[in-house]
Amino acid sequence: QLIRGMASIAEAPLIFTSFIVSNAFESPQTLMGIISAHYTSQLSSQILSILGSLVILKAPADILSNVGGGVRDFFYEPINGLVHGRVLEGLESGTSSLARGVFTGLIRGTASVTELVSHNLANLTSDDVFIDERNVYQRKTLHELKTNARRTMQDSLVVAGKCVAKGFRSGANGILEQPSMYASRHGTAGLVKGVGKAFVGAIVKPVVGVGDAAVVV
Repeated sequence: QLIRGMASIAEAPLIFTSFIVSNAFESPQTLMGIISAHYTSQLSSQILSILGSLVILKAPADILSNVGGGVRDFFYEPINGLVHGRVLEGLESGTSSLARGVFTGLIRGTASVTELVSHNLANLTSDDVFIDERNVYQRKTLHELKTNARRTMQDSLVVAGKCVAKGFRSGANGILEQPSMYASRHGTAGLVKGVGKAFVGAIVKPVVGVGDAAVVV
């Protein structure tokens, strides 16, 4: 579960051109080979894009991208200002860009790491219902926030509060429901298993909720 989470892909669209052929006289095997080579070559050219979208690499990539842009502006803007007789303005602009790049890179990088940790902690609960509900809610919430052009900090805090509440509520429900559910299915051994899962869930699920809230904000 941990390795699977670390290797998940984020924001990696693959683009393929269509394969159109008419009046083909090749054998089916030859034609399938041509089609396979057509799409394989396109996939090979996009491998680096896929690797760059691995969640485990997303955090350092975000940090380097934003900090790199800030460092570039830090040197470029003063020189540009010197050329146009506005040295102080260029120095101020470059310094602001550097500070903004470092801040944005750290925030986005931290969010990526937090998302990965929360994902793996959720899998640690071994509660399929909780994992599925969390995944659906996360996709829905992030989509709504990204498409909401008028999103405010208050909107983000409301969603974050719901994430925390869902984590605590699921942990509490697990304490009440899982021991009896597993006991009814597997007897005494099931009761022990249910108590163990409930205990783990009571600790981990609220942490996952807090992590999800941090990602949303």
